[in-house]
Amino acid sequence: MKRALGYALISLLLGLFITVCGGGGGGGSNSSTSGITPPASVPLVSVIGNVDKISIALKPATTKTAKATSTSPLTSATVKAINESGDVAGTTTTDAATGDYTLNLPGSTTYVIKVSSGSVVLKAISSVGSSNATIDVNPASTATVKVLETKLAATLGTVSLGEENTDFTLAAGAVDVNTAVTTIASDGNFGTVANAVAAAVANNSDPLTDTAVTTAADTASAAVAVTANTTDIWAGKWTGAAHTCSGNTDTCLDVITVNSNGTWSGPKYDLTAKSSCTESGTWSLNGTTLTHTLTASSCGATNLNVPVSETMTISGNVMTLSSSGSLIKLGGSSTLVGTWNNTSCATSCPSKIYIYSDGTFKVTEFNQSGTSCNDTGMWYSSGTSLWHATLSSSCSSTQLNTETSTYTISGSTLSLSGGGNNWVLTKQ
Repeated sequence: MKRALGYALISLLLGLFITVCGGGGGGGSNSSTSGITPPASVPLVSVIGNVDKISIALKPATTKTAKATSTSPLTSATVKAINESGDVAGTTTTDAATGDYTLNLPGSTTYVIKVSSGSVVLKAISSVGSSNATIDVNPASTATVKVLETKLAATLGTVSLGEENTDFTLAAGAVDVNTAVTTIASDGNFGTVANAVAAAVANNSDPLTDTAVTTAADTASAAVAVTANTTDIWAGKWTGAAHTCSGNTDTCLDVITVNSNGTWSGPKYDLTAKSSCTESGTWSLNGTTLTHTLTASSCGATNLNVPVSETMTISGNVMTLSSSGSLIKLGGSSTLVGTWNNTSCATSCPSKIYIYSDGTFKVTEFNQSGTSCNDTGMWYSSGTSLWHATLSSSCSSTQLNTETSTYTISGSTLSLSGGGNNWVLTKQ
């Protein structure tokens, strides 16, 4: 019998991954889910805080449970917790009398708490661990976000912290966020920035676009002792846009694993011929100058041991190299990570989808005869887009496919559309 294949889950440049079994019979192997390690679940933590319009003093970074009493609360304002992928992980409103707020959020993530009331926007940034935390939002916290954003942009390129559908994963990974906030608040120029934010709020204007705030932040960021660690950004798994293979007209896709010890390796996939080869080498970073050397290749490359230096800039989860083009870091929204059950059809569908935080996935599917098989590959998300590439399959000879879908998450339900498929998944 013929097995009909379909895929789904989203992205910025390519595609994603659900493989659907069609019909009843053959092609599946008798593999099971017993050898699969489920993704680690991310526990929820309680984040509380107070939103104040005039305070220019930051609370100590060690404050985790006790919030300050507001002197001029911003009441009935919209509060959004925006994670590194640009997702709104939680939303609420401040108390109508006190300006307090409470959110339950996945832990072990950096959040920008964004508070809006009319034209006034205030922010705070903090890396939240596995325990409850307090994040107060006021002119002082907004000033730290503005200075940090300006400081990182001077080294990394375009940086936008805490805007919906705007990824800041690489920027957040370049610094210890909580230490950077403390360092910025201790700088002698910080008070000028905080006062400028408070003045903008008093005039009912957006401090994030206010000229006086921007000027003060430029001065403070130039002096503050915060350095972006580009080495931490570079380490990890990356992929690029599909391109024409060297030496033929096939379509190729590169996957690169960059190790913190100065080495890199990865397969090059020929999506047309359904084949692959591997390359490896070394790398070093000096500021934003990346030098990489190809030292071994099974792909027929002849430019071995020739160092190549190029300039690196980032925007969201995309790194652009001046000669090689753009790379996208695999992985993405923590809300996608976990084990998902397909509830959108009764038979001939993927039974379980395992999405891992390192940008890999595994799909276990069952056919009507009860046999199962697995597909594996890689993924990344950006905003509401999810990309996936199926790189190996025991279910079918069809593999090395890429596709793009759009996703929404409501509670424990993940809905996917695009790529010719529509799926509803429930988190296990």
